[in-house]
Amino acid sequence: MLEYQQIVANNVASQKDKLFSMIENDVRNTIQNMSASETLSFNLMSYGKVYRSVPAKANIKYAKVLYCFLKDKEYKEDNCYYAVESKVTVPILAQVEKTIINFYSSHAIQNCISSTIIKKISENDIPKSSIKGILQDTRNDVRNEIGRQIVNYSTEDVRHEVVSNVSSTISAFMHSGFVTQLSHTIGGIMATGAGKIVASKIAITLSKAISASTLKAAITSIVKKIGIKAMIKGSVSKGLAFLLPLAGFPIEAALYAALVAAIGTILVYEYHTFPKKLANKVPKQVADELKNNFNQLNNDIIREILINLEKDLEKDAECKTKQSKKWLYVAIGIAIIAIILLFCFI
Repeated sequence: MLEYQQIVANNVASQKDKLFSMIENDVRNTIQNMSASETLSFNLMSYGKVYRSVPAKANIKYAKVLYCFLKDKEYKEDNCYYAVESKVTVPILAQVEKTIINFYSSHAIQNCISSTIIKKISENDIPKSSIKGILQDTRNDVRNEIGRQIVNYSTEDVRHEVVSNVSSTISAFMHSGFVTQLSHTIGGIMATGAGKIVASKIAITLSKAISASTLKAAITSIVKKIGIKAMIKGSVSKGLAFLLPLAGFPIEAALYAALVAAIGTILVYEYHTFPKKLANKVPKQVADELKNNFNQLNNDIIREILINLEKDLEKDAECKTKQSKKWLYVAIGIAIIAIILLFCFI
């Protein structure tokens, strides 16, 4: 299935504007549903964990924490340094991950992926490497089964000669025009009623591989790898810097009093309207950051989906053919033995 990764990713990318719109709307709703206190408060982080929360207050400590956040600096307290994180960041990150999962597990994307795969198969674009791998396994299994079946009917030399001949015959067959013929045959089948069954099977299995529960861990890992949390932090910082014109204040302690006074004014006159103002500024910035990193995000997620799909298809096929495969090889072996013995006695 990974042979189809790029074309599937390209087709899914044609719907990326829908994802960006979903991100903007969902992030906006997330911020608007937060309290004014949450949107203006910060966490001091130590080794990825919250060390202490800093609520919005018109005091020196809050002024210093806010300044460090806007300047992307660590906050020093008791000779220890702490990263400063807005309380808005984590809820936005959680919502972004949820929205991405909802997008890729939607029926629209599922149909896009399955129809792309079915179309490539129908166009006879069957990965030859995959077919050869299957035939190689089949040849080895048949050869081994024949060797076991004739053990009681011939000498070691005869067994060796028979197995070698069978193996050579199958190898020659594999390197003939069989692979092309098989691809053409499968492509033709996809246009028939049997093809509808195959398409239905792929769609059903894909629904498992693309489910929200299956994608959650993968998308969380991919989002972390791409660094979306840092992008969200940057977006929130830009939003706060725009709405709170404080970033230009110098850091000298003597001037913190002016900064505290400015914060006090904002807390009095804009406290209850601040979430709405932040919600009008941050979502587009978050969506823009995702646009800049969409190709990597999309390719990584599509790869994960196709890997899961291939595993599920193989698992399903293995369960159904485990018993019948053994008896099929036995029958093939007995048939070949019968033909060989017939010619030996003629």
